[in-house]
Amino acid sequence: MATRRKKVTYAVGGEAATGALQDAAIAWRVDAEEDADAGRGATRLSGKNQITLPVAMLRTLGWRAGDEVDLMIDGEEIRLRRRLQGKPLLDRLEGALSHVPEWQTKEGIHTWVRQERGSWDREWDSEPKPSRSGSAD
Repeated sequence: MATRRKKVTYAVGGEAATGALQDAAIAWRVDAEEDADAGRGATRLSGKNQITLPVAMLRTLGWRAGDEVDLMIDGEEIRLRRRLQGKPLLDRLEGALSHVPEWQTKEGIHTWVRQERGSWDREWDSEPKPSRSGSAD
């Protein structure tokens, strides 16, 4: 299916945008029937090194204004991914260390954590403990 887009220039301050500002004010309006072809899109880098992502792509991914995005260089490409936070991040990380034998069961994890904490050098462990009676020994 061919992608049909209409170039829309938004008015700035009641007048049509011009020059570099016009580049920043250009957006693509995508018709609802194009949502089926939301896997591909094109945009232009503005004079301020900004891009506008096609709305059909954002709708398909469920992204919203204000979402944080991570950028990664991959050879000659830049990949972007919505930054996960809270439960979605924990869900993605769940089981990530299951290949480590000590981390395959909850009991194994608790044992590993206790051993790790026991190996720490803590300055308060080396200080003499005060007596409970309140008198100095």
